[in-house]
Amino acid sequence: MDALIEAILEILLELLGEFGFVIIGKIFDKAETNQKTLKNIKIIIYSFLAILLLILLSVSLYYKKSLLTILVLSYLIFILISYYFIYIFRNVFIRSIGEKIIRWSVRILRYVFTISLIVVGSIYLHDEVAKTLLIIGSIIGIIIYIFIDAFRIKKYNNRIKIEENIE
Repeated sequence: MDALIEAILEILLELLGEFGFVIIGKIFDKAETNQKTLKNIKIIIYSFLAILLLILLSVSLYYKKSLLTILVLSYLIFILISYYFIYIFRNVFIRSIGEKIIRWSVRILRYVFTISLIVVGSIYLHDEVAKTLLIIGSIIGIIIYIFIDAFRIKKYNNRIKIEENIE
């Protein structure tokens, strides 16, 4: 009986996963052709991630987990300073190379931050529920960042193909 329930749950989860990937694919296709949709999706994704970070910061402050607090605050400060420098490079210095370097460092730091959350949570959290929630949230964050980067790569490849066809 347990094997039957497990098989049914596995089939349902696979169907939901496939359905989710189909929806994500359609969203990416729509975002690729419509700038307004892309802007709205960016706002939704980054707002969702910011809300999760603020929740993590609040919970770590409440439970006096200083290492998690320091990790989240340092990440938020780094992101804030990075976007300030991106603005400066784009509008004041008009130097795209500085902007690209900062953008790539932010992209790399996103993965480092989510992986460090998993490591720190696994080592320092004692409550299994909190540890599980932190790891699941970090994995969801990594998956979101992978989707964002995959979309950027696809968009870049399409732009290169268009430029090759024009030449």
